[in-house]
Amino acid sequence: MENISFRPGMMQGAEHEQGADQEQNQKLNSINCPVDHKETAFGTGLLSDIGNFIYNSAPIGEINVALAGAVAFMAGLTGGAYNVSGTGLNQYVLIIGQTGIGKEGAPGGITKLVQAVSASVPAVYDFLGGNPVSIEALLKRLAVNPCGLLFFGEAGYKIKAMTARNANPAKVAMMAGLLDIYGKSGAGSILQGQEHSDRDKNTIAAKSPALSILGDTTPETLFENLGESDIANGFLPRWLMFHAGSKRGELNENALKEPWPKLQQAVADLATQCLQSAHIGRVTDVKLDGPAQELSRGMSSFATRNINDATAEVNRHLWNRAHLKTLKLAALRAVGNNYLNPIINEADFVWAMNMVMAQTEGVLAKFERGEVGELGGNQNKQQAEVVRVIRDYMSRSWLDCSKYHGDEIMHRGGVISFAHIQQRLSPTAAFKNDRIGPRDAVIRTIKSLLESDIIREVSQKQMVEMFGKHPRAFVVSDPKAILAGP
Repeated sequence: MENISFRPGMMQGAEHEQGADQEQNQKLNSINCPVDHKETAFGTGLLSDIGNFIYNSAPIGEINVALAGAVAFMAGLTGGAYNVSGTGLNQYVLIIGQTGIGKEGAPGGITKLVQAVSASVPAVYDFLGGNPVSIEALLKRLAVNPCGLLFFGEAGYKIKAMTARNANPAKVAMMAGLLDIYGKSGAGSILQGQEHSDRDKNTIAAKSPALSILGDTTPETLFENLGESDIANGFLPRWLMFHAGSKRGELNENALKEPWPKLQQAVADLATQCLQSAHIGRVTDVKLDGPAQELSRGMSSFATRNINDATAEVNRHLWNRAHLKTLKLAALRAVGNNYLNPIINEADFVWAMNMVMAQTEGVLAKFERGEVGELGGNQNKQQAEVVRVIRDYMSRSWLDCSKYHGDEIMHRGGVISFAHIQQRLSPTAAFKNDRIGPRDAVIRTIKSLLESDIIREVSQKQMVEMFGKHPRAFVVSDPKAILAGP
């Protein structure tokens, strides 16, 4: 078995390795019908075929967009008919990319595929839902069709509305419902109905609802309106997040209008299997072979160590879901390889594990860099960010801090310069959008910490005597406040 080392940084550049580079994009332009079980950027088997079709049917093809679409479609189709580790294969999938990058290619390709398959399996449309405007509407749909895929266009704005401090009760109820629904997909689970004073809003219980969601957003809309509370409540950790590339591809003048016959038949066969399973109440458990079980145990232990060693709640909550997300993703690929007897093998697990770890580390890196948080101007958030930077500087090695302003002697002496703090924080969401400008916002925040005697300024004379130079710099006067952090 391949020797896998469980460690942070398993995939470098964690926001961008889920797919491939521009060269791979160009190569895939010429692919119409991949060989079964050949490893590609999209995996193997049916999952790979669907990803390739979405890519090649899009006006602007983008690998991570197509991969996200393939995962979401497979999850919407199979989420209720198959279980792994006691849960369904449903997925909340989010495509993150700038405007014009080709995010619409995923829902567009899925729609073309469903239209083609409906010629032989009309009920395949049961797996596609509308865009419910309330939790009551969504629960009523799930009571009738417990398994399916919803398109969540402009998801960033919808998530913003649900997570805002002043969110209206209907939006809060929607988020609470999505949190609850995600974990109720396993066989034997029940999503309880709701009773309202207005009887028209009453809903009945849904059996093992396997709701999958495919959403899209720009990075700014999503990350600048989220905070640690959205990690702690489990909402963000439930999502698989696929980052589209930063460069827009060329127009595909030969975009496919329909799937090739072999793919159309394969999806029709799987849809028929899932519809029959739903009709008779059959759920197929996806097993792991020996090497995959060993990898699964290793990743579970790795996630547990990260949870136990975490110094921030964000780390704990993100790693808490990483193992189960990997199992569900690997199971989708296994079902695509053999829906009659799906077994996760080593390659399936490594593929899914690398993707989930890359995405998890990518979100953690954004928190580390201060790129996740409220829009600029929130002074409590700004103070928390300055304290975080000072704490990192004092607790980490000089090697970790050396790419920013300062020198090793100052670092050993516990002296941090204003330039270091400013360099770290000026590009972050909390400061760059402040109406007074990022530099003045940093100055204002440091002044507040000085007045609270959390830090003290080192005089120019002392700086020259100790270090032979006199940048504006500070030392910690209240270690407990820095270590505890806001």
